[in-house]
Amino acid sequence: MRTRIKVCGITRVEDALAAVEAGADALGFVFAPSPRRVTPEKAREIISALPPLVTPTGVFVNSPAAEVAEIARATGLRAIQLHGDEPPDVLREVRARTGAWIARAFRVRGEETLAEIPRYLDYCDAILLDAHVPGAAGGTGQVFDWTLAARATALARIIHQNNEKKSLCQAWREFVDTAPENTLPPGACSDNGISPDKGLLLKYSGEYFGLGRPMFLAGGLHPGNVAEAVRQVRPYAVDVSSGVEAAPGVKDPERLRAFMAQVREADNLYR
Repeated sequence: MRTRIKVCGITRVEDALAAVEAGADALGFVFAPSPRRVTPEKAREIISALPPLVTPTGVFVNSPAAEVAEIARATGLRAIQLHGDEPPDVLREVRARTGAWIARAFRVRGEETLAEIPRYLDYCDAILLDAHVPGAAGGTGQVFDWTLAARATALARIIHQNNEKKSLCQAWREFVDTAPENTLPPGACSDNGISPDKGLLLKYSGEYFGLGRPMFLAGGLHPGNVAEAVRQVRPYAVDVSSGVEAAPGVKDPERLRAFMAQVREADNLYR
């Protein structure tokens, strides 16, 4: 499977076109306090220059649903990323008002963050995992512990690929029995074929990520670490901003190309 790539924090037409030329699938436009914030007018100008197969995504932090919908309508956004503390009813209202594809971001502090996810799954189309930095909603350039995401996506793959409904324990046994050794998350094998971390693996992977929700990996990604991130986590998509910049809000074409090349190389090796 090809890893999708979203380049976030787009503020200039030339950066958007450079990202598309390098191979980006989606571009993110920040409508929240940030060095990368854009006005709806500027976003509309950039989006109007994009080819049709690139998905323009609006990033919002605790904005009212009516405001999100108005900006989406005015700019031509086709996806919405909610990166604050929005409760499920806000996701439901944003979806109803916009008809857009909805991603809910979670800033990962630890296992307790994953426990928040189940109540959102009926109201979003994807989950985005980012680093938790106190006082910052995103775009910090910080990396979080990929182990949590890796363990989740490992079991999600086997459940996704199964057309039959099976118990999580049965699915995990089959995954351990059939997966190549180097694809297993840490601690996957034990005498009975169930991970010593069975509780976490089954709970977080099966209940949270095994329900058809793609997972985006964000937080401190750059050309030097994204291949390892793809190897460890096998996400649906990676999301990059500061890691391909020459300055906040100014993308570097060489870094963009290097980032894309590393993702594609990782896909060829590990997917």
